[in-house]
Amino acid sequence: MKLHLLLATAFIFGSFCEITRAQDDNGDFHTVKRGFFEVVENVTATVESKSMHPVSPETENWTDLVIGEILPQGALVDAGQVIVRFETDEIDRKLAESEQAARMGKLTRADASLEYLLKDKTIDLDQQLAERSFRNAEQDYKYFTEVDRPNREKAARRNVQNAEHSLEYAQEELNQLQRMYEEDELTEESEEIVLKRAERDVENRQFYLEQAQLRTSRTLEVELPRELEQTQEKLERSRLELERTKQELPIGVQKAEVEMKKATLASEEAERTKADLERDRARMELAAPAAGYLYYGRCMRAQWLGASGKDRDYEIGQSVPHDKVMLTIVSPEWHLRAALSEEQLAHIKPDSSGLATPTAFPDQQADAQVAEISYIPFEADKYDCRIELAGTIENLMAGMTCDVRFVIRQNSEAITVPESAVFTDDGAQYYVYLKTDDGNQRRNVSVGLTSDDKTEILDGLNVNDIVFTKRP
Repeated sequence: MKLHLLLATAFIFGSFCEITRAQDDNGDFHTVKRGFFEVVENVTATVESKSMHPVSPETENWTDLVIGEILPQGALVDAGQVIVRFETDEIDRKLAESEQAARMGKLTRADASLEYLLKDKTIDLDQQLAERSFRNAEQDYKYFTEVDRPNREKAARRNVQNAEHSLEYAQEELNQLQRMYEEDELTEESEEIVLKRAERDVENRQFYLEQAQLRTSRTLEVELPRELEQTQEKLERSRLELERTKQELPIGVQKAEVEMKKATLASEEAERTKADLERDRARMELAAPAAGYLYYGRCMRAQWLGASGKDRDYEIGQSVPHDKVMLTIVSPEWHLRAALSEEQLAHIKPDSSGLATPTAFPDQQADAQVAEISYIPFEADKYDCRIELAGTIENLMAGMTCDVRFVIRQNSEAITVPESAVFTDDGAQYYVYLKTDDGNQRRNVSVGLTSDDKTEILDGLNVNDIVFTKRP
């Protein structure tokens, strides 16, 4: 009877303890135990080629690029294979115009150079000619005023005097004949003829005198003054022409030199334009720089962008930028590219090992190892991470994604408590509240990592300790 009573009492006490422990674990308390603890970081990474060759038109002047032919995305190409052809009708027309412009530029340059050479060589001759013309004008003026005009005035007056003397002689001869014939009472017929001839001679001499007087008057009053004005004007013009020549000849040479240099620059520019168009014309066919898969757009940290930064679709007749990456040749050697958060940086380090599982092929896996981490963010809370693959995954292609599982810590005999059971006031010292018969007791602890709402306790707790899961 006593034995049955003791067994019943023990059973009831044991059941009470189990119920109390269950309440502790499921309520505001947790009983400390040892068990398996694992901290895992899962990172989504994108497949990226180890060797990528961007392809862009890179034309210098020609921006009107319209697709005429293009291989489909994903095509496997050989090095040197043509992958894009642009339309060429317009650039061929411009190239023909540039060839004519370059040819005309050479001719214009040669003509300007010859003009400058002639002006430079003849400047002294032209100046000597102007000086000689001025000296001649000075000599002509001096001769006219000192010699020619006085002499012509004297000659004009002498002509009048000669005419007067001639008339005087003729008149005297006529008077003598008349007196001689008057003494004869009878005038013979021959004597009348002589008298008539003398009278006519006098009349002619009178006419000649009048003409000489008119000519002399015009010479003295009109012609000589007019010639004096003309000679003075010629002298002044020669002087002004000499001054103008002295100033204009050097300016003319300088202008010719400027025109020559201008023509030289224009010719060189025409040649450059022609050469640029020839180079651009050669870029109307883009060839693959290496063997691999053809991808549209460019790769930026495993993200594919089109030439415009967004659209990656190309079609015949579409215009594309001349200075942006249009295509990329991707070699089939892969690594992974991931963007880590600051929280992940605390756990994942260079050389950290993991296991990569492709999203598209979950039945395949490959060992992975962190090769490089950039601690400078490329975006807010994003740090570039490159992960190398140790194995081979079939049918893997750039742009696919993989889940990379990094085991940060494993401990099969770890002491853990709920994350909510650990408290801190300053972020440096951590503590828990132990359940005691009197209520609770604060105890400092050393904490490890936290995973799945469980925190590993490195020091400060023992198995079967009971801790509060909420601040008492």
